[in-house]
Amino acid sequence: MDRGPQRLIVIGGGHIDPEFGQLFRRLWRHVTVIQSGKQLLPREDPEIADAEVKIVGEEGIEVLLNAHASSIEASKSDRFALFLICSINCSEVEVEGSHILLAPGRTPNTDELRLEKAGSESDARGHLKVSSTLQTSTPQIYALGNCHGGPAFTHISYDNFRIIKANFIDHSPSTLTTADRMVPYVIYIDPQLGHIGLHEAEAVNFTLIRTLKPQRWQWRTWLARLRRMRREV
Repeated sequence: MDRGPQRLIVIGGGHIDPEFGQLFRRLWRHVTVIQSGKQLLPREDPEIADAEVKIVGEEGIEVLLNAHASSIEASKSDRFALFLICSINCSEVEVEGSHILLAPGRTPNTDELRLEKAGSESDARGHLKVSSTLQTSTPQIYALGNCHGGPAFTHISYDNFRIIKANFIDHSPSTLTTADRMVPYVIYIDPQLGHIGLHEAEAVNFTLIRTLKPQRWQWRTWLARLRRMRREV
């Protein structure tokens, strides 16, 4: 790319989409995020996702929710090269842009591995089915990384290696597994959003929910402080 996009359309609403959306907005000009789901960052609690929409909105990033992209066509105007047609609540909307960043998710290329020859099973999306010790349905084959599904983080791949190394190379006296594994992650926006443990929706069936509710208000307090700090800077 020899120049920055003057009007970028980002298709997708996962972690990487607001990260790149905020980056391109600060470096160049207008950014529109097209998210097919009802909220940005679908894995997060709704109030946190709503707060993130407000944060990026304050920077001029437009977020369209429940927007299903259907086609891309050459623009009829002289200002930008193309426009994206999407459906929002049964209404057709045209979003004009100069460039498109397509980031709706990933599909594993396990279809090229000829898994059926080895007898290894995969799910409907092509992810290898594994046990808590990362063993596939073929006893001699183990799977590490994104090929067996999420969470798709680099540090998860390394932790998979830690499990395999402990069990088969170091011969650990106790078998290491992925069961009850705590997964920390960070979304690299400004301010950064970090998480570890249960989301509120996952904690509904636990008595832990009673201790989580005060933390929701604490999150709002810290969010307000961070937003004030950003304005002062």
